[in-house]
Amino acid sequence: MAISGFQTVRVPRAWDDPERRVAERDPRDDLGRLARRFKTALDEWTKSVSELATWIRYSPPPPGAKPVEPWFDDQSEDDDDGGPDTTH
Repeated sequence: MAISGFQTVRVPRAWDDPERRVAERDPRDDLGRLARRFKTALDEWTKSVSELATWIRYSPPPPGAKPVEPWFDDQSEDDDDGGPDTTH
């Protein structure tokens, strides 16, 4: 999945010069809007993925689907004698 977007935020080049500081506006508002937009989009995406995961988890399997085999063995490969575990 890929999500792409673009927004331009003008950042002042030289704020050491008082004349430029007056000429170029403060980017604080633009950066705040960008952060809010990003947070809102991320929250909506998280909510959608969570709802999808819930739907996938609790939806019944399709007709004719065979059960999934376990991904791991319950018994250790070294435990041949059936006796108590030992620490060496």
